[in-house]
Amino acid sequence: MACVLIVKTGDAYPEVVDQYGDFETLFEKQLSTALPAHLEVQVWDAQRNPTPPALDTLAGILITGSHSMVSDAEPWSEALKDRKSTRLNSSHRPDLV
Repeated sequence: MACVLIVKTGDAYPEVVDQYGDFETLFEKQLSTALPAHLEVQVWDAQRNPTPPALDTLAGILITGSHSMVSDAEPWSEALKDRKSTRLNSSHRPDLV
């Protein structure tokens, strides 16, 4: 089954998580009612898991916000930047949301 991938790039502040859920939860709630039945939502935590899902299973990609600074050039952020560039130049490109 094709999926929309939520790329989690950080955690919401604890008080936000307590009241509303973490970043990916906010997106999952909205997408669960908005997506066609043949699409599922999958979350990939880019900070904690260096291996992304296979590109050919993705119908779209949504990248969450992060409290990290791009200028800090954290390893997970640099790897995500490289993967994003590769995928944009791929023959199979999911939609970037």
